[in-house]
Amino acid sequence: MSFSIITCNFPETPKFQQLSKPNFIPSTKSTTRTKLDSKFHHQDHTTLISTFNQLLRQNKPTPETIEFNKILTSLVKLKHYSTVISLYQKMELNEIYSDFVTFNILINCFSQLGQISLSFAVFATILKKGYHPHVVTFTTLIKGLCLKGEIDKALNFHHKLVTHRFQLNEVSYTTLINGLCKVGEMNKAKDILNTMAKNGVPPNAWSYNVLINGFCKFKMVDEAVNLFNEMRRRMIIPNVVTYNSLIDGLCKSGRIEKALELVNEMHHKKIIPDVVTYNSLINGLCKSGRIEKALALVDEMHHKKIIPNVVTYNSLIDGLCKSGRIEKALELVNEMHRSKIIRNVVTYNSLIDGLCKSGRIKKALELVNEMRRSKVIPNVVTYNSLIDGLCKSRRIKKALELVIEMHRSKIIPDVVTYSSLIDGLCKSGRIEKALELVIEMHRSKIIPDVVTYSSLIDGLCKSGRIEKALELVIEMHRSKIIPDVVTYSSLIDGLCKSGRIKKALELVNDMRRSKVIPNVVTYNSLIDGLCKSERIEKALELVNEMHRSKIIPDVVTYSSLIDGLCKSGRIEKALELVNEMHRSKIIPDVVTYSSLIDGLCKSGRIEKALELVNEMHRSKIIPDVVTYCSILDALFKNHRVDEAIALLTKIIEKGIQPNLHTYTILIHGLWINGRLEDARKVFEDLLVKGYNLDVYTYNAIIKDFATRACLTKH
Repeated sequence: MSFSIITCNFPETPKFQQLSKPNFIPSTKSTTRTKLDSKFHHQDHTTLISTFNQLLRQNKPTPETIEFNKILTSLVKLKHYSTVISLYQKMELNEIYSDFVTFNILINCFSQLGQISLSFAVFATILKKGYHPHVVTFTTLIKGLCLKGEIDKALNFHHKLVTHRFQLNEVSYTTLINGLCKVGEMNKAKDILNTMAKNGVPPNAWSYNVLINGFCKFKMVDEAVNLFNEMRRRMIIPNVVTYNSLIDGLCKSGRIEKALELVNEMHHKKIIPDVVTYNSLINGLCKSGRIEKALALVDEMHHKKIIPNVVTYNSLIDGLCKSGRIEKALELVNEMHRSKIIRNVVTYNSLIDGLCKSGRIKKALELVNEMRRSKVIPNVVTYNSLIDGLCKSRRIKKALELVIEMHRSKIIPDVVTYSSLIDGLCKSGRIEKALELVIEMHRSKIIPDVVTYSSLIDGLCKSGRIEKALELVIEMHRSKIIPDVVTYSSLIDGLCKSGRIKKALELVNDMRRSKVIPNVVTYNSLIDGLCKSERIEKALELVNEMHRSKIIPDVVTYSSLIDGLCKSGRIEKALELVNEMHRSKIIPDVVTYSSLIDGLCKSGRIEKALELVNEMHRSKIIPDVVTYCSILDALFKNHRVDEAIALLTKIIEKGIQPNLHTYTILIHGLWINGRLEDARKVFEDLLVKGYNLDVYTYNAIIKDFATRACLTKH
């Protein structure tokens, strides 16, 4: 056959009826499964080509086709498919006869290279030459279609083969099942399994393994378990591959205990778990936070002489980093080095992400340099972790420099890169730069996601640009991006802080209509806004609504309520809420106590306020300058000047730095209690130290001075 015949435009699935009753030449098992001569087994690509060329030059005796087929088959095993096709052309030019095996080799090469139309052209030639197509030929063609992603054509080809009574085997069917599984056509894959027995090919463990693995990969674990049980009913013995697929699926779906049960079953059936089994278990345990159990399994691996590999260590290191145990993760890296296990980009990425999340940016950047020394190329995930860490530590300039470095290294920033930068810029108040980055994303065909928009909306709300934030929500809807609870919570918080409570409550209704469930953060913003606008009853109603919705109020919820109640003079109700917090095992924080103490002081209950300060100390909650300012102000207003000065001295000794508000209270307190000279000294001392006193302080001093001067005159 000439090469031009192969490359002409044959139909991709030849019509068998066009070849009526061909005079088939039998292809025996020995011709289709040629035993390779041992001398070709371990030869490299260059040596094989050299041997092929020597054969071409050999005239007496003329080499047989089988010798060329051996070399071509060896090159196929080395995956040099293009080379095989090129050498075949040389065979044609030298008029070397091509046989059935040669054609099968060609079909395989064209299929592997994705040139499926040429594979079928060769197949058509096989039929025209009268060869009896072998099951290996059919299987190779099915595999080629599956590799190309043309699953429907693979199914159609299968149906034609069955219709024309060509015999397929378990490899053919399992190849088709595997192709269907890879594109998620799980029901069709199961149908093929069910038709195997009807067509005289009972499914084996491999067929079931492929289907079980497919169901697990698409998170259809219950279907995989059903197939596993069906195997056993049909007396097909599951092997280590079966168990590994199912254990991996169970672990990834969070069903660790069931996976561990299967491991026990393996031991009972004398099926030895391998490194893949343990890797799935260790990864599942680490992802569910059960690090100690995962580490115990590594010890078990060592005891059973199963050597952990880079995947094992990567799972452990990632789990340790995510649980904040960076030092233990770094110990494992040293253990990898001792065991001659090469760290890869996944190892480094987990470490760098863990270090960045724990604020150890310098160490993370050092690891990037180590990666480069070890010839491990950082990828977009590496840079994303670094950029996110830098942004969270307010080192925006360095983060932006890394983006430039990414471009130089031909690493394309993705939506995660931009979202981290935008979040960092928004949190540092650089909203305009963040908006510029969104425009840059659109220019680079990178679609902002819900995280990107939520960061922008939060930044805009915090800077008081609510209308622009609401415009972005409309833009999200236009782009078919659904706002989530974070988006809505940011908007609601912004609206509440700007006093637009009604609009905020309307947004909660929008959330529910969009099937977005408000969370504790949403309610906290609403409750705080209502309390600040003196709508305490409505705020208390929302707390009841939280309980009905099984949303647990937290310390922020109670602190807002307590502050609102105290500011409206309802101290007893506020104290009741503190007791409720204790009953609910919610620990009041410094904000809770400060609000309560301020309320008590303003209502003249200074002793109770001082009791609460002592309670804070017993609970290891350190009062801050805000807490003490309330007490100082109350003491001065109740003419307990010496106690106030003693308290101020005490807090300075404790290392709590007074702020401008503290000094304003001190000056005003001294003036109203007739300690004019002391007030002047403090006032002058502050001016010398460069404090910019507020108008309240100046007014207080001027007013008091004028009043006293007037009294002296009279």
